[in-house]
Amino acid sequence: MRNEDILNRTALTDFLLKTSSYPHHPESVEHIQTHASDVFIASPYVYKVKKPVDFGFLDFTTLEKRKYYLEQELVLNRRLTSGIYLEVLEISLKEQIHIRSRRQDRRVCPLDEGAAPGIFS
Repeated sequence: MRNEDILNRTALTDFLLKTSSYPHHPESVEHIQTHASDVFIASPYVYKVKKPVDFGFLDFTTLEKRKYYLEQELVLNRRLTSGIYLEVLEISLKEQIHIRSRRQDRRVCPLDEGAAPGIFS
C-alpha cells in the first residue's frame, strides 16, 4: 500500500470514529477491523468500508473493485436479510467532505476523498 493510501485511510478512520461525523449523532462509535474491511458501529447504523487489499482470493485494490464487490455483497445480503442492508454510499475527501446518500438525495454527513464506497446498514 502506498503512503498516500495509508494517509487517506488514516484520515477516513479518524473521521469515522468521531460521533459528530454522523447525521444521527450516535452516543459512541465502535471500530472493528476484519481482514478485508473496517466496520464502524454508530448505533443504530453500521458503516462498512472495504480495505484496499489483495489476498489472491479477494482483490479490493482499486476503488472500482471495492465498489463493485460492495454492490454485489449488498444484492446477496438483501436476499437473505430483509431491511438490514440499506445502500452503498460514496465517501470522498475534499474541501467539503461528505457521504452522499441516494436514499435521501442529499449529503448526509462530512467525510473523506479518494476514499471508498461503503455499505451503510
